[in-house]
Amino acid sequence: MPLISWIAVTLFGVALEAVPALLRRAAMALGVGAITYTGFNLLLTFLTDQIYAKFGQLGAIPLAAQIVGTMQLDMAVTNILTAMSIKMTMNLAGGTTKKTLGFV
Repeated sequence: MPLISWIAVTLFGVALEAVPALLRRAAMALGVGAITYTGFNLLLTFLTDQIYAKFGQLGAIPLAAQIVGTMQLDMAVTNILTAMSIKMTMNLAGGTTKKTLGFV
Protein backbone atom coordinates (compact mmCIF):
# COMPACT_ATOMS: atom_id res chain seq x y z
CA MET A 1 0.00 0.00 0.00
CA PRO A 2 2.78 2.53 0.73
CA LEU A 3 4.19 1.87 -2.75
CA ILE A 4 0.91 2.83 -4.40
CA SER A 5 0.61 6.03 -2.37
CA TRP A 6 4.25 6.89 -3.14
CA ILE A 7 3.60 6.41 -6.89
CA ALA A 8 0.45 8.53 -6.70
CA VAL A 9 2.23 11.33 -4.84
CA THR A 10 5.15 11.23 -7.29
CA LEU A 11 2.87 11.37 -10.33
CA PHE A 12 0.87 14.21 -8.80
CA GLY A 13 4.09 16.13 -8.06
CA VAL A 14 5.36 15.65 -11.60
CA ALA A 15 2.01 16.80 -12.98
CA LEU A 16 2.12 19.92 -10.79
CA GLU A 17 5.58 20.74 -12.14
CA ALA A 18 4.81 19.96 -15.80
CA VAL A 19 1.40 21.61 -16.25
CA PRO A 20 2.47 25.24 -15.71
CA ALA A 21 5.40 24.84 -18.09
CA LEU A 22 3.16 23.30 -20.74
CA LEU A 23 0.55 26.01 -20.32
CA ARG A 24 3.21 28.70 -20.57
CA ARG A 25 4.59 27.20 -23.81
CA ALA A 26 1.10 26.84 -25.27
CA ALA A 27 0.27 30.46 -24.44
CA MET A 28 3.51 31.65 -26.05
CA ALA A 29 2.85 29.58 -29.17
CA LEU A 30 -0.68 30.95 -29.47
CA GLY A 31 0.55 34.50 -28.98
CA VAL A 32 3.30 34.18 -31.59
CA GLY A 33 0.88 32.49 -33.98
CA ALA A 34 -1.74 35.20 -33.56
CA ILE A 35 0.79 37.98 -34.10
CA THR A 36 2.27 36.24 -37.15
CA TYR A 37 -1.17 35.59 -38.63
CA THR A 38 -2.29 39.19 -38.10
CA GLY A 39 0.87 40.66 -39.57
CA PHE A 40 0.89 38.34 -42.56
CA ASN A 41 -2.81 38.95 -43.15
CA LEU A 42 -2.19 42.70 -43.24
CA LEU A 43 0.74 42.25 -45.62
CA LEU A 44 -1.24 39.98 -47.94
CA THR A 45 -4.19 42.37 -47.97
CA PHE A 46 -1.89 45.30 -48.76
CA LEU A 47 -0.17 43.41 -51.61
CA THR A 48 -3.47 42.25 -53.08
CA ASP A 49 -4.93 45.76 -52.97
CA GLN A 50 -1.84 47.23 -54.62
CA ILE A 51 -1.81 44.66 -57.41
CA TYR A 52 -5.53 44.99 -58.12
CA ALA A 53 -5.18 48.79 -58.10
CA LYS A 54 -2.58 48.43 -60.86
CA PHE A 55 -5.01 46.21 -62.77
CA GLY A 56 -7.64 48.91 -62.35
CA GLN A 57 -5.35 51.44 -63.97
CA LEU A 58 -5.31 49.25 -67.07
CA GLY A 59 -8.98 50.11 -67.61
CA ALA A 60 -7.87 53.27 -69.42
CA ILE A 61 -6.35 51.06 -72.12
CA PRO A 62 -9.16 48.79 -73.37
CA LEU A 63 -6.88 46.35 -75.19
CA ALA A 64 -4.67 45.87 -72.12
CA ALA A 65 -7.73 45.30 -69.95
CA GLN A 66 -9.02 42.68 -72.39
CA ILE A 67 -5.65 40.92 -72.43
CA VAL A 68 -5.51 40.86 -68.62
CA GLY A 69 -9.07 39.52 -68.51
CA THR A 70 -8.39 36.88 -71.15
CA MET A 71 -5.21 35.69 -69.45
CA GLN A 72 -6.98 35.70 -66.06
CA LEU A 73 -4.04 37.41 -64.41
CA ASP A 74 -6.14 38.15 -61.34
CA MET A 75 -6.49 34.40 -60.73
CA ALA A 76 -2.77 33.93 -61.34
CA VAL A 77 -1.90 36.64 -58.80
CA THR A 78 -4.26 35.06 -56.27
CA ASN A 79 -2.67 31.64 -56.82
CA ILE A 80 0.85 33.03 -56.48
CA LEU A 81 0.04 34.90 -53.26
CA THR A 82 -1.68 31.80 -51.87
CA ALA A 83 1.33 29.65 -52.68
CA MET A 84 3.63 32.19 -51.03
CA SER A 85 1.51 32.25 -47.90
CA ILE A 86 1.44 28.45 -47.70
CA LYS A 87 5.21 28.27 -48.15
CA MET A 88 5.77 30.89 -45.46
CA THR A 89 3.42 29.07 -43.09
CA MET A 90 5.15 25.74 -43.69
CA ASN A 91 8.58 27.31 -43.21
CA LEU A 92 7.49 28.89 -39.94
CA ALA A 93 5.88 25.70 -38.70
CA GLY A 94 8.88 23.61 -39.75
CA GLY A 95 11.30 25.94 -38.00
CA THR A 96 9.28 25.89 -34.79
CA THR A 97 8.97 22.11 -34.85
CA LYS A 98 12.70 21.59 -35.30
CA LYS A 99 13.59 23.97 -32.49
CA THR A 100 10.96 22.60 -30.12
CA LEU A 101 11.53 18.88 -30.60
CA GLY A 102 15.28 18.99 -30.96
CA PHE A 103 15.56 15.57 -32.60
CA VAL A 104 13.95 16.32 -35.97
